[in-house]
Amino acid sequence: MSSATTAGDRVSSSLAAAVEAVAQVGPGSLEAAEVLVGLRRSIDRLEGEFARLAAGVCESEVWRASGATSMAAWLARSSAMALGRARAAIELGAAMREVPALEVAVRSGDLSPGAADAVVPAVGDDGFADVAEALIAEMVGMTPTSAARHVEQWRAVTNPADDTERRRTANDRRRLRFRPAGDGMTHVEGTVSNETARNLRLALAHLAEQQRLDGSGRTPDQRRVDALGDLAALYNRGGVTGGRNLPRIIVTMTLDDFESRRGSGTDTFTGEVITSAEIDRICCDAVIHRAVADQTGATLNFGRGKRTASPHQFLAMTARDRGCRHPRCDRPPQWCQAHHLREFAARGGLTDIDEMVLLCHHHHHALHDDGWTLTGNPSHLTFTGPDNQQLDSFLPRHDTKKAA
Repeated sequence: MSSATTAGDRVSSSLAAAVEAVAQVGPGSLEAAEVLVGLRRSIDRLEGEFARLAAGVCESEVWRASGATSMAAWLARSSAMALGRARAAIELGAAMREVPALEVAVRSGDLSPGAADAVVPAVGDDGFADVAEALIAEMVGMTPTSAARHVEQWRAVTNPADDTERRRTANDRRRLRFRPAGDGMTHVEGTVSNETARNLRLALAHLAEQQRLDGSGRTPDQRRVDALGDLAALYNRGGVTGGRNLPRIIVTMTLDDFESRRGSGTDTFTGEVITSAEIDRICCDAVIHRAVADQTGATLNFGRGKRTASPHQFLAMTARDRGCRHPRCDRPPQWCQAHHLREFAARGGLTDIDEMVLLCHHHHHALHDDGWTLTGNPSHLTFTGPDNQQLDSFLPRHDTKKAA
């Protein structure tokens, strides 16, 4: 116990001296910027050591003597830190103990703990051990956001089936909650899929932009909140009509990967990793450009946009299908997307309306992500579920009235 106390005193003394040295630097001095960058690097190294020690204490189980329910709970209570941060530190430390290359990168300061956190979920993936050193070397100097995208890209390319399952499981965590604040306001919090977020951003940005010059003095955030309220109120009044203003996404991937449904692409606007399966679904009802680049990545040709379902075709399908074609769905046409029964246009499929049907967002996802299949033609469709349950869908009858 005395040696541990001595070590603790030594660390505390050294840290106190370091803090005091930083305190002597004036915020407006010429050396402040240099100290700032070095200080951040030292903080990162300290957080790496914190994670390493946290994992060691967790494994030793000395925390159990306190009666705590978990190491994370003990650490959070003892150090007055958030439970989530305590848990993340322990998980990072455990990953560092398991992956030597990660420990070296974090302890040397080459990889910040925030960026290293992106590696933690992938440690148990098939094939990770074989590429860990090279993958981590590529991440050196990356921001946490860039590191997360890099690891996500690797997972999507290396194990597409596992990645699809991970995304499906993650989608099960979607939620939206309203909690009154007690002062006439309500806290809105939740987690949504990237696709839902894209649609929300597009709709709210469009509505907010229309009000940009109204002289109200509202901030962009306030205009988006008001736009969301306007959109909901319009729906409740029955005034929402089917828009055809789809999110604009630029995804870069090779033609081979695109046509073989391997790998993933990256949304140039947001940096989100988009899997081939997600691209498959998006391209059912989209404007598609084909860009041709040379070996250096320079664009040689950017083709005209071609919509896979034209506005006139969508109207024709609206008259024919009258809404989502799933037999247990009552979503109207304005909440639907065009789904190709065969390969979509970019992969050689036809764009005739006889090759497309309307599906709502939920059932469109079910076909692309949840193991459902759809066969037949618009007159008679058969939906087959993962459990081989079959549901038939026939064209709705169009009522006719005899002239008086």
